[in-house]
Amino acid sequence: MQRVFLLACLFVSAGMPMAAAPGEVAQNGAPRSIESVYDLHYGGARIGEVKESFSRDDQRYSIESVARAIGPLALVLPGPLMLSSKGQITPDGLKPVAFSSRQGNNAKKTYFADFGWDSGILTLRKHDKQEEHELRPGTLDTLTLIYQFLFAPPTNGRTDFYLTTGKKLQRYAYRVIGDEKIKTPLGVINAIHISKVVTEKSDASYDVWVDKDRHFVPVRVIAKDDGRTVEQVLRSIAIN
Repeated sequence: MQRVFLLACLFVSAGMPMAAAPGEVAQNGAPRSIESVYDLHYGGARIGEVKESFSRDDQRYSIESVARAIGPLALVLPGPLMLSSKGQITPDGLKPVAFSSRQGNNAKKTYFADFGWDSGILTLRKHDKQEEHELRPGTLDTLTLIYQFLFAPPTNGRTDFYLTTGKKLQRYAYRVIGDEKIKTPLGVINAIHISKVVTEKSDASYDVWVDKDRHFVPVRVIAKDDGRTVEQVLRSIAIN
């Protein structure tokens, strides 16, 4: 259960951007700031919430996310899951420079990712070791992934990309299912349904619905892992 909660918290920050072609991304109309709150549900019960903030100027962005368990689950989780990403805004969208993931004050669950675009090296750090990977063009972290939607709306077809959680670097793929209307606490939403391409039976599956009328912000997420399902739903949002 703890693992599913953490997966769901990460997933709200790891939506599925279908990127526009390089150079086609525009800042016109992209919000300067977004404040959003999501509820997490498991087995019909509310088990936690996620608060996120996005802000930018013409050249840089900052994203913060804090996920907290509530009820009995709060007694077993070692504090909130805190994610942070900072970087640049380029003609191709968001370009992360530094990412961090912290689970309360647990040093063993604290991870950092440094994007060395000039050197072409992605450095992943935690308390007792450091490793380096090839930094491929377009590599994202779990926070910049979803906010690419502000600059590159989802398009049809499959998209493959590299993503780091701070702990590891992996290749992922997603595809657009289609347009759907869904009910949320904010009313009926005109959404686009996007799904992770699952390649192995052991893989967790993720489906996300993004709001076509609110800059493609996620409004509903369903994460399934090891027979358990967690649903995440947008409760409130402020866009400026």
